[in-house]
Amino acid sequence: MKNIIVLLISFTIIASANIFNVNDVNSFQNALTTAQGNGQDNTINVAAATYNVSTPLSYIGSGSSLSIIGVGAGTTILDGGNAVQIMNIDQSTSGDILISGLTFRNGSNYVNDASNGGGLALACNDSCSATLASCVFSNNITAFGGGGAIVYVGDGNITITNCLATKNSTYIDDAGGLSAQKESGTGFIFIADNIFYDNHLGTSSAAVGDVEGSAFYVYSLCPSCDITISNNLAYGNSLKNGAGTLYARMTQAANLIICDNIFSNNIATTRGGGIDVELETGSINIKRNKLIDNTVNGTEGDGGGIAVTFNTSGTFEFSDNVLVGNTAARHGGGANLGFGNGVTSAYIIQNIFVNNNSGSADGIGGGLIINSDCNVTLVNNTFFGNVSSSSGGGGFGFYSESAGVSAVVFNDIYRTNLPNSVAAIGLRPIAARYSNIEGGSGESYFGAGCIDTDPLFLNPALPAGEDGDYATFDDGLQLTETSPSIDTGSASAVPVGITRDLIGNARIYGEKVDMGCYEFVPEPGAFGAVISYLLLVVGVYRKNVLKSNVKCSVYW
Repeated sequence: MKNIIVLLISFTIIASANIFNVNDVNSFQNALTTAQGNGQDNTINVAAATYNVSTPLSYIGSGSSLSIIGVGAGTTILDGGNAVQIMNIDQSTSGDILISGLTFRNGSNYVNDASNGGGLALACNDSCSATLASCVFSNNITAFGGGGAIVYVGDGNITITNCLATKNSTYIDDAGGLSAQKESGTGFIFIADNIFYDNHLGTSSAAVGDVEGSAFYVYSLCPSCDITISNNLAYGNSLKNGAGTLYARMTQAANLIICDNIFSNNIATTRGGGIDVELETGSINIKRNKLIDNTVNGTEGDGGGIAVTFNTSGTFEFSDNVLVGNTAARHGGGANLGFGNGVTSAYIIQNIFVNNNSGSADGIGGGLIINSDCNVTLVNNTFFGNVSSSSGGGGFGFYSESAGVSAVVFNDIYRTNLPNSVAAIGLRPIAARYSNIEGGSGESYFGAGCIDTDPLFLNPALPAGEDGDYATFDDGLQLTETSPSIDTGSASAVPVGITRDLIGNARIYGEKVDMGCYEFVPEPGAFGAVISYLLLVVGVYRKNVLKSNVKCSVYW
């Protein structure tokens, strides 16, 4: 009896209803080995400790669910000693996988050029789903993909929430921080409330062509998927030769929502300093993101803040985004958007473009360039202080060679953009209506309701206001009471469902809609001030607390 007790203590595994409690590396691996063969659903509780991993923790499952749960990422640490991959989970059929509350640090997976997942490789090869929650991936490295972690599913779903990926890198191919890849079926990929900081990609001179996704990489081959990327922060990530801090590519039909994220001070070389999206068919909805001080520095780099290629068919909406201080070496300092002829609607609504720059000699679209084979519509945007080269379109540049295609601009404001406000570079025109366009008077695009008059901004010297944060109630590019842009827009041009402006004010206040991304609301009296304060509190709560995949799909 005594020997049995000693044996149990030495393994430190207590199995009860398929629950394992582990506190060292040996007991951890023993629990994984037992779980993969018992044919039952299993939970492994990992005690708070630092686990020095000298051989990858491994699991090859065949139908049972597995949950690996640490006490918390701050105290439950798996350390690869810069020598080995930390964990490899391979689920061959059904049975969901959950990993939460762990830190993966100092993992290294450079066995060969096809190595994936410096800290973690998690594969669900059939119908199982994979979830990472409240984990940290720090200082991991791999050769081929997923410096911090790679998550792969077949027909199942992927959820990654409340994780931190920092100082991870991939030598040769994609995904410096985290990679999420879905092979088939329907279902979803959901990535929310994560932080990606100081991850790096393509650090080897042997990099395979262009690499993508210095912070995170999302790839889908499934014929019909919902992909939501919400409320993430990506800061200070970089790559050597390629595209996108976030790179999202869907080769078949997908519904993609990217909302409420912040991308700041990231660097790419070819496309999408903040975001790079490629979609064949489906829908794209990009809203309420802040893209600030991102750079694409390659000679032919496009889309300093964001680049989108929407190839075949579907609908596109880009609304309520903040693009400030982004730089592209060539076209689209703030954004570079491209649409195929099967895209049935493409709307750019109520965004603000400030101090973006397209830098090369032939650069077009300091704030925004659109290259399109379909009609596009801009409504209630504000372009301020953007710069392109002598090719033009300091605020907005449009290029199309397709017959019957045009860009229609409603209710926009363009001010202090250089060398001009807007420019049609190709054969197809821009038609502006009810917009305030500096230098537009007398131009062929300057149509009904257009004006060329100082909009009398609240504080143009401080476009973000005293708090330094855009899309808040002290923004400097709001209109003042005597602005000629008040009540001079076209209400019929505002899409159905757009009921609030960039900062949450009613979109139409007064007789008609205003121009630009801010609706003017006069200063309230004493009672009105109380009501306004309560509305402000509610608005802040809605913007900063009620952020989920449900809220992303609804304009609010």
